[in-house]
Amino acid sequence: MRTALLCILFVVVGACSKPREVGRAPITIGTPKRDNLQYLTFWVATGAGLFAKHGVAVELVRGTPEMPASARLERGEVDAAVLPPPRYLDLISRRTPVVLVANLLANDGIALVVQRHVAERLGLSRALPLGERLRKLHGLRIGVASGPPSRLRALFASQGLDLDKEVTIVTLKGEPQNIEFGAGRIDALYCHSPYLETALLEQRAVIVVNQQAGDVPELADRQIQALVVSRKLRDTRSDDVAKLVAAIAEAQRLIHERPDQAVVAILRAFPDMNRAHVAKLVEIYAPAVPKTPAVSAAGFAKALALHPAHHTAPKLDADLRDYVDNRFAAAGN
Repeated sequence: MRTALLCILFVVVGACSKPREVGRAPITIGTPKRDNLQYLTFWVATGAGLFAKHGVAVELVRGTPEMPASARLERGEVDAAVLPPPRYLDLISRRTPVVLVANLLANDGIALVVQRHVAERLGLSRALPLGERLRKLHGLRIGVASGPPSRLRALFASQGLDLDKEVTIVTLKGEPQNIEFGAGRIDALYCHSPYLETALLEQRAVIVVNQQAGDVPELADRQIQALVVSRKLRDTRSDDVAKLVAAIAEAQRLIHERPDQAVVAILRAFPDMNRAHVAKLVEIYAPAVPKTPAVSAAGFAKALALHPAHHTAPKLDADLRDYVDNRFAAAGN
C-alpha cells in the first residue's frame, strides 16, 4: 500500500514539475483596407496556407481609412504589416521601431494602356523602342490617380521627354478611371489593379508600357510593397519572423513556377473575385514579383525618389540600416 502511494506521489510531483507547453499567440499582421491585389505575394501566401505550412499562426487585421495598417503597427496594435513605400517611409521618418524583412514587389504593378482604336491609329506596339512609343502619345489625355504621377513623370524623363509637354494628365481616383476610359473621354490610363485588369479584359485596352515586366529600367528592381515587423517581434520571436519570410519566399516561387496554383490561392483568399480578372493579374504581375524577398537599406533611396507627389516626402535622417533586416530572406537562399 505504501509503495503504491509513493508511486502515485512521484507521478503527481513529476507531472506538476514538468513545464507546461503554452501555445504561442498568433502573429497579428495589419493588411490594406481593401482587397488590394497589388499585394499579390502576401495574398498568395495567405490563400495557399503557406504561413501554417511553415509553422506560424497569423491573424490578419484589416486597416480602415481612420486606422490604416501602418498606424496600427506604430501604436503596437499589430506585430507586423504589409505596407507600400509611403507608409513605411513615414514610420522610419518618425523613428518607429520597425524593420523591413521581406520585399513583396520589385517592379511597379502598373502599366500604361491605351484605347485599342488609338493604338491602331497611332501604330503603337510594345515592339517599338520605348522612346518612340512615348512620343507617339503626344497630345493624348491620360487618366492617372493622385499617387503615380511621380512615376509617370520619371517614365517620360527616362527618354528625355517632358511629361507636361507631351500629354494632358487627367487626375482620376478609383472607379472613375474605368468609367472615363470606357466612355472614351480619356485616351489612356496609367493604372494599377483592379482598374488595369478591367481595362484589359472588359474595355479592350492595349498595353503600351508594362512596368511590371521591367520596360523601364530606371523604375525597375526596386523595394516596393514590403512585410514590415516591429523590432519587438524581431527580437523576441525571431524564429517566427523567419517562418513568415520563408512563407513569402515560397509564395514568390509559386507565382513564378505555378501561376495556376497562385490563381487558386488568391481565389481561396477572396472567393468573390472574378477568376478571369485574377488570372490576368497574376499573368501580368508575375514579372514584377522578386525571385527572393531580399531587402536592403539601399532600396530606400529609390522609394524616396518616387514618393507620391500629393504627399510631402519624409525626411530620413536616421541610420537606415537599423530599419532593414535581410537575415531572414538570406537564410532561405
